[in-house]
Amino acid sequence: MLVIREPVAAALSLMVFSDGMSARDALRRYIGFHEPLLPVREHFVVAPFDEVIENFDAPIARLNGRFGTAFKPFNHTRERASALLLRIDRERDERAGDHPDLLDNAFKKSVPSAEKSDARDARKAELAAGDVAELRQRAAAVFQALTG
Repeated sequence: MLVIREPVAAALSLMVFSDGMSARDALRRYIGFHEPLLPVREHFVVAPFDEVIENFDAPIARLNGRFGTAFKPFNHTRERASALLLRIDRERDERAGDHPDLLDNAFKKSVPSAEKSDARDARKAELAAGDVAELRQRAAAVFQALTG
């Protein structure tokens, strides 16, 4: 299963997570990860990020239907999703002993926060700039090819 986020949203998230990353580098990384998947598109199920965070049961059902697997439903509720994000952060914090910069940093957490939202808003203009228009269009085309 490929969980894929719309390119501008993904790039913004990466720019906030990796302080100092440019819009150009974030879009290049998006393209560099996703574009090589195009030739093997038939070998996985695509799960748009927005669907995963709202109803993870739907992509699980598609995966089971397509490949004959029997993954259990997530039984998606907001409460279960929030609890899972907190668990991911807690487990990551437990393993982050060698990376103290990950601890107590809202920008490195899985849980949504006002700080991350504000930081994304502050950097949106960088992704809207003309000097990254070609990369933005290429990333959008890759996203469309994988999700369309």
